[in-house]
Amino acid sequence: MGVIPIKLSVTNMKYNRHSKNGFTLIELMVAIVLTILVMGLILGPVIQSFDFTRQAHVTIEAQDSARIAMMQITRDLGNAMFIYDNTRDSLKAPSIRKDGTADDTTYIQYAKIDLVLPRMHGYCTCSTHPGEKREYPRGDLAMPVCPEPECGGAILELRPVQPLAPDTKIVRYFIGLQDPGRPYSNHFVYKRATAPDNVYVLYRAEISYSDFDTDTYFPAQNADGSDRTFNQKLSDPDFFYNMNTNSKGETYSEAWKKISRSVIKIKGADLVSISYNGGTTIVTPTIKFAPTPVYNDPLVPVTAAGSKTGDDAPPATVYKASFGNWILPYEVKLTRDNGILPSTTYYTDAFTLSAGSAQHMGIFVKGSAGPIFDITKYMDDRAKSPYHAASIPGTPALAFTVDTARGTVNFAFPVVDEAASASVASSIHLGGEMAVSKIASTDNINSAYQSAQTGSFQDVSRLLRLNEPNSSDVCLLANGTVVPGSVRVAGPNAHPGADYGKYMQYSMLPYFVMDPGLNQFTLDMDYVISLGGVPDTSKKGTAAVYFHSLPTTESSLGDPLPAGKNIYIYYEVQNNRHGDILKASYSTKSLITVNVGIRVYNITSGKPASMQLTNKVRVKNVAS
Repeated sequence: MGVIPIKLSVTNMKYNRHSKNGFTLIELMVAIVLTILVMGLILGPVIQSFDFTRQAHVTIEAQDSARIAMMQITRDLGNAMFIYDNTRDSLKAPSIRKDGTADDTTYIQYAKIDLVLPRMHGYCTCSTHPGEKREYPRGDLAMPVCPEPECGGAILELRPVQPLAPDTKIVRYFIGLQDPGRPYSNHFVYKRATAPDNVYVLYRAEISYSDFDTDTYFPAQNADGSDRTFNQKLSDPDFFYNMNTNSKGETYSEAWKKISRSVIKIKGADLVSISYNGGTTIVTPTIKFAPTPVYNDPLVPVTAAGSKTGDDAPPATVYKASFGNWILPYEVKLTRDNGILPSTTYYTDAFTLSAGSAQHMGIFVKGSAGPIFDITKYMDDRAKSPYHAASIPGTPALAFTVDTARGTVNFAFPVVDEAASASVASSIHLGGEMAVSKIASTDNINSAYQSAQTGSFQDVSRLLRLNEPNSSDVCLLANGTVVPGSVRVAGPNAHPGADYGKYMQYSMLPYFVMDPGLNQFTLDMDYVISLGGVPDTSKKGTAAVYFHSLPTTESSLGDPLPAGKNIYIYYEVQNNRHGDILKASYSTKSLITVNVGIRVYNITSGKPASMQLTNKVRVKNVAS
């Protein structure tokens, strides 16, 4: 095969020499696309890193703000001498509907708390502080700073003034709009919002007690023209948004705004979460002050069981929980061991006597159709009685009362004959009224003793049985026993002399004393010896009071009780047992749970980042 020669013509040489250098349109488009892709790959992570940096900065700022706010709130609550329990009061919270229109009908709870601090002054601990003066007035700031320029704004240490006394101002923490005069607005919640953002912030305000007597911050009268009470003003849900004018010519809202200082200041943050259930707007605060729930708290006995010990000692009557100031409803559960039989569980629960009536707390037993004991009714009836006692229908198998303020359960019930108490209160002259459970004639006690003494019995005693089953005595509780420390006996003075026969209160001696002296008695609360000194097992659980009985040199019958007089006895009963296990579940106002949550919206994505801190603060005096 031969070689094919290539011919180059002059025409071709000229064409190549005069051709233009450059990109075609297609090549240019490809170059631009490639450049964009490369720049995107390079600049995308850079821009994203800037966004991450900005978001991290906002997150750190939010965490610092939440931490400082929590520290401030915790310190104020811990130092407070008095806490007003109004966290559950409604607080107006203007919001926004789905269509972007303002909604002024929404209210929230647990977003407000009022407290009273002790009187305090600020003390500068800065090492560069000039001069000797280091104490300054606290003012109305939660964290006042030293005014000396050498200290560079060092925060003063707050110290209570001695002697300790409450301040004259009420400190209020609450959440409210940045501008209470404008509707709520947050373009991250409603994308088409055109108004500047007006979100919720946490405020701290101090108001003097004397301001409650003026109309500066609260209207003086209700809508019906009646004067507003202190509690009505304190629980006013619209205090921060009331646009009516006070006597100074400014709105109540403006007056509150002047004294309210923002605790958390961070751009892009909101302190509420808004959601919708159909056409209903639901506003949830992210900062809350709420009572703390406590579950299955073991109740411990706090009363002594008398002079007996071991198995013979009666069970305690008062049991205490870890915290007081309970909120209704609560649950007290008692589990009783029945030996080889299944245990019995009693528990408290809320119920109503009729439709629409107020709730009562009662004691129930598993399987019962209704309560076996109405705690609320008994305590209401007892409060109306001058002798602090009431009747108990049905002789329940278990009964106790609950003091929600102290967090205690009490099994002791006074046995009182009110008619007898009223008739004898002034006649026995003990310096005041005496509730009477039982009245007995001294003649009857003496004659019964004498009759037994002259018979074939030995070691007889002057005694008076209490709470005897199947007798005419008042029987409040099934299987009830007398509370040893509750017994009081008043009778005639048995000592010879000018005061012989005058009424006095007898002294109680330990049960193991063989024979009490004159004007004394002993109590056997769970085992009765018959008149003849024989153990009477049929009377198990029946108490008896023993008086002086042994023979003396003057008389084989001993010194009798003064004739023609009465013995007046007061006692209480209980029907709890050894081995009963008590637990309580409740919400307590003595332990406030503080939740500080901040929702910070990402400027780029619009998604909220939540910061949440929680702390529990044990507070002192609480008012309901």
